[in-house]
Amino acid sequence: MKISQKAIMFGLDTRITLLIFGVLSIIIGASLYKTFQEAKIVAIITEMNNIDKAFTEYLLDTGTYPEESDDLTYKLKIEELLTSNLKGWTGLYIQFIDRGTETDGILEHPVYKNVSAYRKTSGSWASPFLSTEQCLSTSDNCFIYICYSGLSRDEIELLELKIDGENFPTLGSFRYNTADTGCRQSILYDKRLAPAS
Repeated sequence: MKISQKAIMFGLDTRITLLIFGVLSIIIGASLYKTFQEAKIVAIITEMNNIDKAFTEYLLDTGTYPEESDDLTYKLKIEELLTSNLKGWTGLYIQFIDRGTETDGILEHPVYKNVSAYRKTSGSWASPFLSTEQCLSTSDNCFIYICYSGLSRDEIELLELKIDGENFPTLGSFRYNTADTGCRQSILYDKRLAPAS
């Protein structure tokens, strides 16, 4: 049986074409993955910016910040952005889901575990619930930090690079622990409204 030169060339052409399509699909797939990851990071930062605005509106309307939860971590009752009896409150300031009737300072997130906010100094710390860096009326710099739990390691690293441009987990505008929580510095906390001790 003779195989013609034309048939051999057709088979070779087909293999080359398949190889090219395979390489292109790998390149396009990697590019799409990177674009998808970047979109997720931009979405998280946009949500954090909206929470910043919610705290600012709450402060302007009520003249104060949400109270602290009772767990001694300096976590703010972020639920007060959803509902409050405080005079001047005109919210709903953000669209999140409260976990229940308790005021534990945690809101459910549709993609990640949850969202919380802490009153902290800008000193060195990575985990808001393990840090003793609280904001007092005598502190140098006080901020509200917005924290997301349930982030992947890749998301945390991309957020760190996007927000701070370098990788220092305990310093800068974005801090993170080795587990799944990342916190971004939000609005300045007026120390006159912070406790003395």
